[in-house]
Amino acid sequence: MERYLGEKGTNYSHITNLVLMILYGFFTLSVVGLALEALAEISEGRNLSGEYAPLGVKDFAALLFVFGMCGGLIYFLHWMRREMKCGDLAPKLAGFLAMSTNENVPVSVIAQILGTKPEKTASFLKRMLKRKYIRNIELSKEEDSVKILEYHKIYVFKVYCKNCGAEYTMTSEDDYICQYCGHRVIRKN
Repeated sequence: MERYLGEKGTNYSHITNLVLMILYGFFTLSVVGLALEALAEISEGRNLSGEYAPLGVKDFAALLFVFGMCGGLIYFLHWMRREMKCGDLAPKLAGFLAMSTNENVPVSVIAQILGTKPEKTASFLKRMLKRKYIRNIELSKEEDSVKILEYHKIYVFKVYCKNCGAEYTMTSEDDYICQYCGHRVIRKN
């Protein structure tokens, strides 16, 4: 599974992102509150200084700044939510890719595994690759399949231990050591 997780996929932490989202959320709410207060004063015919006067250039600039901050902060919160989704789904995708029996996997299958909309899965995979949540895969030009670059087939077979007589199933990635007594095991035909 680690061969498909990128550097962000292995070191991902929700705590940092949640703290940032909460701080920016409070900041956004305060800026929105200021904007609503300013709009209420303007609708009553007062400028931002509290005087009854037409809206001046400074007042208009202040309103533009406040609304610009609101838009920027809302975009930041949306970006953080997408980052958290990438961090959540990267291990799930890496686990699926590690156990895949095919070198080429259709994007529709990945959409089912991740629980994303099929039409948005290709762009989601591009984002995960670009931001280094996953690695060692390549999206086809038609964006309908994913090629696993470090593909290797995993074989499952029965083994037995000469020392303790235990019989069980192993994969080709497991060590050939008995899980009960620690001696080498032999493949059973």
